[in-house]
Amino acid sequence: MKFDALDARLRVFETAHDHCALPGLYLVARLDGRGFTRLTKEMHQFEAPFDVRFRDMMVATVEHLMQCGFRVSYGFT
Repeated sequence: MKFDALDARLRVFETAHDHCALPGLYLVARLDGRGFTRLTKEMHQFEAPFDVRFRDMMVATVEHLMQCGFRVSYGFT
């Protein structure tokens, strides 16, 4: 399955109207970036298709988000 098809299929489950989390339920948070093309091609000139610096930045972001007050079981990038 190509990314665009998967993205369209999963967006059905996304909503900005959930204002509370019920106790005992697992939540999934998908954080989507904004302006990645400009960031990766114009501002930082990352090496395609894989750049260790970008990977390290993404890992650091996930580690930070896992420490910001919620009991997080799993994080990935």
